[in-house]
This record gives sequence, C-alpha cells and structure tokens, in this order.
Amino acid sequence: TFNQFNSMKTSYNVLALPVALTTTTLQARADEPTTGCKPFYAHFRVGSQSDFQVFINKFAPEALTITLKNGKGETLHTSEVGKREPGKAVNFSMRQQPDGVYTVEIRSKRETVTKTFIVATPSLERTLALKQ
Repeated sequence: TFNQFNSMKTSYNVLALPVALTTTTLQARADEPTTGCKPFYAHFRVGSQSDFQVFINKFAPEALTITLKNGKGETLHTSEVGKREPGKAVNFSMRQQPDGVYTVEIRSKRETVTKTFIVATPSLERTLALKQ
C-alpha cells in the first residue's frame, strides 16, 4: 500500500575501493549507529585487502535478505537472516570480481539499507627523471 511505501526508509552510501594489480585494497567507513525503532543495524567494513564485510544486528523478529549486485544489477550473492537469528556476519570476497560498481542491499519488511562501492584498479604512476 501507499503507506507501506512511504514508511520504508532507504539509505544509500558510496565507497571507493581501489584495487592494486595483484591484490585488492578496500577502504570503507562504518555507518553511524541508527537511532529510533529500527528493525536492524548494518555495519560495513573491510576485512582484508579483498574482503568486504557486512555485520547485521537485528532488533525485530523478522527475516532479512542480503544481496550483492554488480553494476548491471545482476545478483552475485544472496544470503538470508532468519526471523529468530539475532544477526549475521557476511563476507564478500572481491578478489575475483572485475573493476566496477557493486551494491550490497539489506532488506526487511520495513526498511532497506543499500551500500554502493567501487572496485577499481589504480593506474600506475609514471615518473620522469633526467640521467646525468
């Protein structure tokens, strides 16, 4: 219904994730804690040089769906958090993924939180020096 659509809160954040030629370097910032009566709280962080982690604490007995999508909107991974689970940690390895834009979406009945990040291979810096 219209009221359900208006009451759904959506959060969008963007992270840049530079990738080295042989290893991946991820940079992420943790979200500020949410206030009020939220069904869950999601914390996003970098676990290693190529892992993006999502930690979820639930405050309401409802199921959640966690989805990782590429820039084309194709689903790469889906995970569920059951009604009775207090939360979950999900690790996304970006080591084998190509450069591009990725989105992690966490959806409950009442709220959707979305985190968008970029995996990019930095260009090599050129240096110029005069020989003596």
